[in-house]
Amino acid sequence: MKLWNIIFRGYRPTKSRNCTIPITPYRDGHYRITKHAVARMSNRKISRGELHTNLHSKAIKSKVKFDNNGRPSIKRITSNLIVSSINPRSRNVTSVWRINETRFKKIQNAKRRNKSHGK
Repeated sequence: MKLWNIIFRGYRPTKSRNCTIPITPYRDGHYRITKHAVARMSNRKISRGELHTNLHSKAIKSKVKFDNNGRPSIKRITSNLIVSSINPRSRNVTSVWRINETRFKKIQNAKRRNKSHGK
């Protein structure tokens, strides 16, 4: 692939996961991935495909939480061990990070316990 093609399309190839890591904000279906999220993806070596799986597959979702500035956010956690923070009003993906399998299982078990107790 030619260099101008890589820059123009807004991604660069990576050897770690044989996928592409974005370098500019983009849209994925209904979601808009912000500049901050793209920077986090680049630093944490999270590819577009991994985030796409997180956004469009079955996920554990948190309740809506508000930060000190009154901005709402929810967390989506999927079995590919990616967590994304999303503004539910604007559908902006604001941050992305990885978790380890132990933490994912703890969250999954806590959700199951809450469902079985009727909460």
